[in-house]
Amino acid sequence: MIKFLSVISILVLLFNGCGKGNSSKPNSGNPEVESAHVLAYRMETPEGRVYYMEVHEEIPSKSKVSEAIELGLNNRIYSYNEHPYTWSRDDTTITKWSVDKVTLEVSKNGVINFAHLGISGDVAPPVFLSDTQAFFSKLAEGVIVEWNPSSMKITKVHNVDALPDVGVQIDWYKDWFKYPLSNGKILMSIEFGTPVACCLDYVKPGAMVAIFDPATSAIEYSKDDRLYSNGLDILSDEEGTKYLAPGRRNAFVAPYFKENDSSLPNPFALLKLNDDGTFDSDFYVDLSNVLPITFYASSTFMLDNKLVFTYVDAKEYNHPDSYDQRWSIYGGGDFKTVVLDLKTLKVTPFTGFDVDYDYTQFNNTIDGAKYFFAGYTDSALDTEFSFFLRQDGFDDFKVVSSHKGGTMQHIAKLW
Repeated sequence: MIKFLSVISILVLLFNGCGKGNSSKPNSGNPEVESAHVLAYRMETPEGRVYYMEVHEEIPSKSKVSEAIELGLNNRIYSYNEHPYTWSRDDTTITKWSVDKVTLEVSKNGVINFAHLGISGDVAPPVFLSDTQAFFSKLAEGVIVEWNPSSMKITKVHNVDALPDVGVQIDWYKDWFKYPLSNGKILMSIEFGTPVACCLDYVKPGAMVAIFDPATSAIEYSKDDRLYSNGLDILSDEEGTKYLAPGRRNAFVAPYFKENDSSLPNPFALLKLNDDGTFDSDFYVDLSNVLPITFYASSTFMLDNKLVFTYVDAKEYNHPDSYDQRWSIYGGGDFKTVVLDLKTLKVTPFTGFDVDYDYTQFNNTIDGAKYFFAGYTDSALDTEFSFFLRQDGFDDFKVVSSHKGGTMQHIAKLW
């Protein structure tokens, strides 16, 4: 009788083992989650900016630092299809991450080191053209690296003409966002800053973009002297027409380099690009003629021939006497978001936000809806508050996630 029960027990164990499978994956046998979203942000700490990444089935209403993956200092977070990617400027590596579709656990799935190729530091975000083709660039070094996101292997190094020398050391001079064009080329935004030392030497750059042809490794720099410098992002309207708006640092030229005012390009102009990335010489809007701008903070979006942007009024803010204190405008300036009708040049307040943000910028499109990150600094608390907003209409924005103590970086739906 004892032997018979033992045989039955063994059969039961074998049957149960086959039914559950032999997978070592946690929660094996549970159904896959229907969707996954990645949320990334940074925290301002005494040691520096610490970056975090979270993955959830639904977008959380608030960041959950205790549940997030701590990436460490000086990281940036991107994603393409089902994979997050992180760039470490200290290690000069990009890491591919995989997300378990049952547990949402995140694990590393490949690393590429770019240091030996000249890609290092605070470099421009990569552009993903397909599962097997992506590009990293550092035009200051004259290098664009082509790599395969699937195999995480470098496939080609393009040596190109470096950014033109401007003659003095400036605090920011970089290629940044990349935009695939219909002709197979890649458009890159380039932003100039202001001199590191104040206040004798100055820079007279002009708006600039780069047009790169992956097929021939050729690069062309296109420049327009009607604007001092454009910002990092290139605006697109609903028809795909691209515009260049002022860079934030433009505001610091006239207050601190006054002897050169008459010879400098306009710090507050709006330009348009042709389909091939060259400048449209017939389009020009002087924003300082429609508003008394002393600081152009950010562009939100272009729609229906209208530009929505955030600025600080010259009548309500005076830049500090000290050049080193120029960024104190955050927490000290009265930021306003307005709508500019490009046909009539009429300006009206923008009513789509519940609060006055210091900046707003497009971040990603999820299920057909556009998502933006926004934020403001509470000077009394000395704390930065950051948000992800979903646009449900021209002037209808809803907060979907909030973060305290730093800046939101990236949001995306992985599947």
